[in-house]
Amino acid sequence: MLNIFKLNEKNLGIAGSVLLLEIVGCVVLGVLLIQLQLPEAYALIVAWAVNLTVAWYLAKAARTLNKNVLVYGFLSALGPPIAIANFVSLYHHDLIGQIDPPTGP
Repeated sequence: MLNIFKLNEKNLGIAGSVLLLEIVGCVVLGVLLIQLQLPEAYALIVAWAVNLTVAWYLAKAARTLNKNVLVYGFLSALGPPIAIANFVSLYHHDLIGQIDPPTGP
């Protein structure tokens, strides 16, 4: 799978890719629904449904990065804006971990 967020944590990269595709796809779907004179709320339903996949991968990434799985997984399932914030937080944590790896005692 194409992973534009190539990091040490594979699940975080997959979550970022799916999140990006979700946003772009739902914007295109919303515009298409408006052109067909259908309610654009259907695009929001699709966004929330796809967001469950993003939440799953964010939870797996949080477990690998020793973060609270419930915070990153369950809260991300509530909506795309929360998933974006959680993705940025985990991405930053993983990026800092690559730059300055933790040293043992």
